[in-house]
Amino acid sequence: ELESLLAAGATGELAGHVFDAEGRDLDHPVNERILGVRVSVNDRPVCCISAGPKKRRALKAAREGRLVSPLVVAEASARVLLSR
Repeated sequence: ELESLLAAGATGELAGHVFDAEGRDLDHPVNERILGVRVSVNDRPVCCISAGPKKRRALKAAREGRLVSPLVVAEASARVLLSR
């Protein structure tokens, strides 16, 4: 299933929902089976705390899609995200 998600463009996951590089829900059967809550920054702040180089691509996508706000990251990740 992971290989299928990656082939479909999965970049990250938030509360069980998989999203793509633009921060949009991925059109994939795994998202149809999720019974978790939908997270929306329009209703209230959704704080994301993350660190490590492996998370940067997903963090960028979550920020681009406005899935999280505020974003709390390690300094090295912040520098990479701000430089792009």
